[in-house]
Amino acid sequence: MKTILFAVCMILAASTHAAVSSVFVWDAPPGGDPAMIQTAMSAKAIHEKLGATVFVGVDQEGRMHYGVSFETAAERGAFFDKIQTNEEFSALMAEASQRDKAATMQEVFNMTVALGSGGAGGNVIMVFQYQPNPGRTEDVIAKMAEAKVIQEKLGAAVSVNIDEEGWAHYVLNFANWEAQGKFADSLADNEAWNAFQQSLADDPLAELKNVFRVTALTN
Repeated sequence: MKTILFAVCMILAASTHAAVSSVFVWDAPPGGDPAMIQTAMSAKAIHEKLGATVFVGVDQEGRMHYGVSFETAAERGAFFDKIQTNEEFSALMAEASQRDKAATMQEVFNMTVALGSGGAGGNVIMVFQYQPNPGRTEDVIAKMAEAKVIQEKLGAAVSVNIDEEGWAHYVLNFANWEAQGKFADSLADNEAWNAFQQSLADDPLAELKNVFRVTALTN
């Protein structure tokens, strides 16, 4: 479901600076979260040996976002070729699927970084997911570039990612939730930000579809 988007939209871009990423969104039935996270950490160790940079996080609804990122699409393709025949990973997935409270994968998103992060990543990620109006994708990216300049001056690390359906994901990264809160407070009376918001009101370019709040479980 698009609404479940990896929110995390690319979260990976903010935390790893890679050029492409794939994110798998998992959900577990009540009581199944600990096993889901344990399996993810085991998968992370395997996938890192195969060349991926791995992100694991949990959003505000308790879903797990598992992302693998790479410098090039070719590297990502080679990675997926490897995991299809990797016996260690196959055994892990087979064991996990047999649990009474097995998690289910809800969505997969393939992302490309349009604008990289302007600072170091952290453990807190907020993702604003937009569907551009017809013919306005380039305008959306240009506006996000403007927003990025303003918000990085206020302490956020910002990246912009485009998924395979053309949706834009505006990703803000913070060291912790306190830092995110201070950033939010600073926006309220920032003249540059208020003027930017007014420019969007005068010329709507996209529809905001989702806001995701993700806490990283890995660095």
